[in-house]
Amino acid sequence: MKYFTLVIIYLTGMSIQGYGQKGPINIIRYLDDFSYLLESDTLERTELEKLKYIYPFKNKNINISFGGELREQYQYYKNPNFGDLKPGTVEDVNGYLWHRAMAHADLMLGEDWRVFTQFSSTFALGKENITTGIDQNALSLHQFFIKWSPQKSKGIFTQIGRQEFALGSNLTISMREGPNTRLTFDAVVRWSRKKVSSVLCVGGYACTSKKWCLR
Repeated sequence: MKYFTLVIIYLTGMSIQGYGQKGPINIIRYLDDFSYLLESDTLERTELEKLKYIYPFKNKNINISFGGELREQYQYYKNPNFGDLKPGTVEDVNGYLWHRAMAHADLMLGEDWRVFTQFSSTFALGKENITTGIDQNALSLHQFFIKWSPQKSKGIFTQIGRQEFALGSNLTISMREGPNTRLTFDAVVRWSRKKVSSVLCVGGYACTSKKWCLR
């Protein structure tokens, strides 16, 4: 398992990717915004919209939302790496299918607390040379974090746990959308939209085996 440790990063004039993205569905799924469903009690929801803001108790301050995504991507390479392959490499002649399925649950506990959980399952179907953790990861706890927002109106919050995020232009830290298995981080994130932001990453890696993962 590849693992690396990051120090505190102070960001000035940078942003976590996704906060400026428009629309109800975000590439970073915990940033989805379906608040328009709360604007009217008489709004007729679609079947999928009924998965959002479910109130399991009489207390309207507690709600849970469910969501998911599916990506199928076919790839074929002719003369990969310009034909310079490692000894023992089986050349792919038919291409292969990248399959990714993800599902999440978002529990809101009042205005200040939130628990977000996401599972991921990825397979490389028909690929001869599989890189575990990039091409394929049968099942993993992709995200699980607790968010505390004591000053929500000021855009200040803290997230602790396994989570996705991307900084700036994605060159240094990102969730790695391109490959089949996305990258996630064990981290403590402190965020302020109006002031200099600080991010403390205690660890980050692509989940491959043993810890929270099943091959």
